[in-house]
Amino acid sequence: MLFALATACSSLSSKAQQLQFVSQRPAHGCQTIGPVEGTAGRLDEPQDQSKGLQEDARNELLNRAAELGATHILIAGRGFLGQSGVYRVFGEAYECTDGPRR
Repeated sequence: MLFALATACSSLSSKAQQLQFVSQRPAHGCQTIGPVEGTAGRLDEPQDQSKGLQEDARNELLNRAAELGATHILIAGRGFLGQSGVYRVFGEAYECTDGPRR
């Protein structure tokens, strides 16, 4: 049985390119949109740091957050799923209307 969770090389949308990362939960002027995640790779392949999976997963996360109307992202975690070749990045998306919060 073949288990696959594949993501093609993910490019960033123009909205996703404008998102900003924050190092802590944003203060006033921001509302929580919700959790977002991005994954890249295949369950049936070994872990391979050289494939650019981290960037593809990050791009998928940013594109999804942008589709939800986010302006800022707080990364909560990242890494391979167990021993699989799937890399996952996850975090919380925020919409800040009162300027950037870092």
